[in-house]
Amino acid sequence: MVAGTLGPSPHPARSLGLPGHGALLAIAGPTYDGAAWVNGLWMVLLMAGLYGWGHCCFDARTGWWAAALSLVVPLLAQHRLDFLLDYPLTVAVVYSYWFCQAWCDRLRGYGADRPGEAWLAWGWAVAMGLSWAVVLLTRTSGLLFLAPPLLWLVGGIGWGLLRHGRRRTSWLRLLQGLTALLVTWLGIGGWFSQNWLTIISTTLESTQHGVTLRGDPQANTLAGWLYYPQVLPEMLSPLLVLLGLAVWSALHFNPSRPQRQNESWRWLWFLAIAIYVLGSLGANKQPRLLMPWLLPWLVMIARGLVLVPGSGGTALRWGAFGAAALLVTGHLFPVGLPTYGSTRYPDRTAPYPHNELIDAIATTDPHLRRTLGVLVNTAQLNPMNLDFAGAARNFQVYARQLGFRPDDAIPDGRSLSWYVTKTGDQGEYATIEAGQQSLRQFIDTSPDLPHCPSLAPSRW
Repeated sequence: MVAGTLGPSPHPARSLGLPGHGALLAIAGPTYDGAAWVNGLWMVLLMAGLYGWGHCCFDARTGWWAAALSLVVPLLAQHRLDFLLDYPLTVAVVYSYWFCQAWCDRLRGYGADRPGEAWLAWGWAVAMGLSWAVVLLTRTSGLLFLAPPLLWLVGGIGWGLLRHGRRRTSWLRLLQGLTALLVTWLGIGGWFSQNWLTIISTTLESTQHGVTLRGDPQANTLAGWLYYPQVLPEMLSPLLVLLGLAVWSALHFNPSRPQRQNESWRWLWFLAIAIYVLGSLGANKQPRLLMPWLLPWLVMIARGLVLVPGSGGTALRWGAFGAAALLVTGHLFPVGLPTYGSTRYPDRTAPYPHNELIDAIATTDPHLRRTLGVLVNTAQLNPMNLDFAGAARNFQVYARQLGFRPDDAIPDGRSLSWYVTKTGDQGEYATIEAGQQSLRQFIDTSPDLPHCPSLAPSRW
């Protein structure tokens, strides 16, 4: 059921990460196929970033296999089908790790015998600062993934100043680090200074979603600390977790390894553990929110597979890749293959009613931008895909979910001009059913909202 009137309608808050995402969509075309092409571009950029980071940590073979394994990771494969910011955030984070690693290598003197290396260190510092800005502009929650490398760098620079405070190189490192922070602030300062209140409010709202609406396990419980280790095989593929870590455990204790590789292992393990700790401390727990956590795991697993020598190692690597590909295929298509965790099969039901809903609003109010209040959150019908459909219509309609609490039912019912409800399954957030029901009842009985006919009731 769609209800409408000609009253004023506020715009929902928009994420700053959407302009870049939306610019690519505008180039590809504001359609579902265009969104698929944009996600395909993010996939290529992610593979390139993983190759560069793996190569920087170890060698080119590790980089190639880390990039290849990203194609067969269930969480990444499933979210290549979603037009959300989690996947672009993961892409931005991998480049920030790569540039940070490259800059740290220059600080340790790797490649110092090459001409122009001193100037290249300044270039990596600037690139690192730009990558931090991109992460934060994509999504402010990206700070969770920047905190570990920042802590690593501050500790390393501080230790260098304490031990070798009189050396020119120690102060040069500090100056380059401050330059990176300055570049970051130049990239984000203007937007953050104008939107700090929005950042705080959305962070508090995210906490409310995790604690109140979904009942996520919190950090003061054992379940809160076991959540991400339990879902890691589902996120990464149980085969890759078991095989990669088994090979790494058997082969990485090699006293003849170069010092650089020892430092790379410590860096990767530090990232994996620190992100896990920060993610477990957070109130909002979902696998997609910790998607960049997969990045250090992919590089470590790829390195473990590459360490196996000879033809046996070649067979192991290709066998693992092929088996993981079959597993991820089972997650995406109902072909009878074994699966572990959630699946994302194609929906072969009748076409969704999104375009009909958006057309009804745009036809009634052709010269206005409207906000659609959504009282449902199923996989087929939810605020995000309705918002996408509205954006495809020249950003004429925005969508937001309402009815979180019964006390807000009347204010929510009076704040917008258009609402969409459905019968039957209401989808996620069963804990807010009371608020949804109160708002639905208010809308159904409001004399100010003339009701449009139901759209395709046999489907919904």
